[in-house]
Amino acid sequence: SGQIYGDDQSPLIMRVGDIPKLMIIYGAGYICIYFLFSLMYAHALRKKQELKLIDSEIFDTRTKIYKNAILISIGLLSVIITLLLKLEKAGLAGFAYFLIGPSFSFYFSFRNKLKRKLFA
Repeated sequence: SGQIYGDDQSPLIMRVGDIPKLMIIYGAGYICIYFLFSLMYAHALRKKQELKLIDSEIFDTRTKIYKNAILISIGLLSVIITLLLKLEKAGLAGFAYFLIGPSFSFYFSFRNKLKRKLFA
């Protein structure tokens, strides 16, 4: 791009000032995707009679709604961290997504134990 636009003139070069915008756009997209998934599962719950969902399927559907709530919360945390950090450190907000693994481990451990207790 330097050959076309000249040195440091390319609109394609990412600058330090662009990092917070990038992190916020990524976080917003991430939040929207999992919010839409939550709405789809909530719609399925509203239609549980029509879909003839059994109790364990209703439990699984709620589990997935809560899972998406965790993902949305992590996305919100990343956006909040981006807004709180200094400009040159805003990229560190991406590390918030590392919370997915531990939070899922804890959450699914709890939900699986509850499911075994309720539907054994």
